[in-house]
Amino acid sequence: MKIEAITDVLVIPKNTKMQLGYGLSHSEFKCNCSHEGCHFTLVNKTLLARYVALRRIVDTPLEINSGYRCFHWNKQIKGSITSGHCLGLCIDISLDELEDSQRETVYDYAKVIFDYVELHDTFIHCQVNIP
Repeated sequence: MKIEAITDVLVIPKNTKMQLGYGLSHSEFKCNCSHEGCHFTLVNKTLLARYVALRRIVDTPLEINSGYRCFHWNKQIKGSITSGHCLGLCIDISLDELEDSQRETVYDYAKVIFDYVELHDTFIHCQVNIP
């Protein structure tokens, strides 16, 4: 890992109300837990830029059902101990509100935009890699 990669991460206090882009709120990325030790959100700037690009390309509202996860929350939901969610490198995009054709479109573009993509029944896992 290169030292400059650290500067590619936004560190946002958890209770901050902040717009990260047009129509994109910090609340979409923050950890879903209520643990007293969870005080911030990590968002990789490349992940953010690629997510914004995906939303613009597909021209469909997309919902993140899991963005940043603190280690406590990740363990509680039985996430991988090496999860990129804990580093602000991953998002899971909900498929619940999308029609089948929209799901396919989002998945196809996500595979081009992100470094790693996994299709699940109810979400698409999207990840960027640290250079």
